[in-house]
This record gives sequence, structure tokens and C-alpha cells, in this order.
Amino acid sequence: MICIIIVGVILQPSDAAPKNPSEKYKACFNNCVADCKKFEGGGETFCEMKCDSDCTAKEEADDLNIKLP
Repeated sequence: MICIIIVGVILQPSDAAPKNPSEKYKACFNNCVADCKKFEGGGETFCEMKCDSDCTAKEEADDLNIKLP
């Protein structure tokens, strides 16, 4: 019984996305999705995944004072 509880706690999934994304992230994401759909002709899922990756990288780089191209 104890093993099952321990394994259950260890294997419990965690959320990858932040619970409360910053305003900077939200603005980046919303602009990116709009541009992606308009100029790249991407679908909803493609644009959301692309923009989540791009905006997360930009936010993390900004937090670490790293300049991205």
C-alpha cells in the first residue's frame, strides 16, 4: 500500500505552463499567434505551439539578460 502511494506521488504529472503567465508573455503570445495565422498561414495548434516555445524562450532569455537574435 505504501509503495503505491509513493509511486503515485512520484509519477504525478506537473504543469509545464506557468499558472499565471506574465503580461509580457501574454502580449508576445497573442501577437505571435495573430501574425502566425495571418502571415504564415498556420493553424491554431501549430501557431500556439510555435508561439509558446518562442515567447517562453524570449522571456527566459530576458530574465537571464541574454540577447536572442
